[in-house]
Amino acid sequence: AEDVPVAPVLEQAEVFSDPQILAMGSVIDRHSTRYGSYRQARAGAHFSKSVHREHRHPPLLGEHGDEILSELGYSAERISRLHADQVVGQRPAS
Repeated sequence: AEDVPVAPVLEQAEVFSDPQILAMGSVIDRHSTRYGSYRQARAGAHFSKSVHREHRHPPLLGEHGDEILSELGYSAERISRLHADQVVGQRPAS
């Protein structure tokens, strides 16, 4: 009546089961060896001529730390010392 755009505010369970959201491909079913199956929201903007790439799961705390330190030029020995001295976080348990 006031010419104001409005939309419902949905609970998380409603979002992940909404027919329109599912039809738009805004929900991705994922699987983690550590946590099992889960659903993840996809980026809100979709472009018809863009290729959607599936990305890795959100990293666990410290999961890619050694990889990043290696890319920065740290040797494996130096990285091990940083872990031993508790300068960087411990590697996540498998």
